[in-house]
Amino acid sequence: MLTLSRAEAVNGLIGERAALVAGVVVAWRRHRPAAQRLVPILAAANLLLPAEHVIAAPADEEAPLHRVAILSLPAERERAKNQPYHASPYAYNRRGMDAFSS
Repeated sequence: MLTLSRAEAVNGLIGERAALVAGVVVAWRRHRPAAQRLVPILAAANLLLPAEHVIAAPADEEAPLHRVAILSLPAERERAKNQPYHASPYAYNRRGMDAFSS
């Protein structure tokens, strides 16, 4: 079974997205007509496919990332008022202070 550290998982997600953006930029420069057809398709897919928040400081230390589905705007505002502790600024601040003290 392959297990990734938290940093490896986050870097993998960033790397995949960066490669996709770089591919679109190269296509735009070299094959503009094809890229002009591709960009609206990618934008529509971005809106239609399920999306999720990815938090790199999960409550469960075994999982590299904590994923939560993105909901409607009113539901997201309500969620922002009642954040779980591991996703709050206080938790990130505490982890930072703990890292400096050790």
